[in-house]
Amino acid sequence: MKRVLVTGPVEHIADWSSAAKRAGWEPVEFPLLEIARCPVDISALCGSVARFDWICVTSSNAIPFVEEALANHPELFDASLAVVGDSSAHRLMAIGLAPSIEPVASAAELFEALKSLVRAATTVLWPRGNLSDALARDLRSVGCTVADPVVYETRALDRHAAPACDAVFFASPSAVRAWHEGPPASDEPRLAIAIGPTTLDALYAETDSRFERLQALSAATTDAFAHALGHLEP
Repeated sequence: MKRVLVTGPVEHIADWSSAAKRAGWEPVEFPLLEIARCPVDISALCGSVARFDWICVTSSNAIPFVEEALANHPELFDASLAVVGDSSAHRLMAIGLAPSIEPVASAAELFEALKSLVRAATTVLWPRGNLSDALARDLRSVGCTVADPVVYETRALDRHAAPACDAVFFASPSAVRAWHEGPPASDEPRLAIAIGPTTLDALYAETDSRFERLQALSAATTDAFAHALGHLEP
């Protein structure tokens, strides 16, 4: 049986391992990262502006913050929502916050979708991680007022060499970085599978990449992962 290292997503890694099993692969859970929530004074943040016109969610790791913010400040339900990923969109819909535009695949695509919808003085709440503030800078460049609290941190785990496998699944660019900064696998896998285009770009950007083949899922879902594995050549 072929083996795939499942390095994430950290929050739901077991679901992705189950998808690999459905496709007839042996999954090996091998997390590269840990996610730590950061304390944020939600009341002070929401009191800093009269209202937010938009809420942007680019990672499922920001959803616990959004849930808490909505519970304490129900006026946030009046904001429009832009979100990356169908799974995050479904989770937000379950708590009563429906996307105002179609979910997109990356933060860069989200900005492109918003450019024609925002105007000068549009207020945006973007709870984000500690690794990039690019979306905030892009939105400010078109006149938006952006509150971008760091609500979670991504940290690389200390790890040993990866076990032998046929493929590695990556769920974020930071996981790609952690893989290449760590010790080489005991038997180098030939195939890397990215959850989406941003992670695929990170794989292509690694000049010392040890993979022979790179591919991305058609959608950032467990079903798409199972489908991709099920159609790989043995």
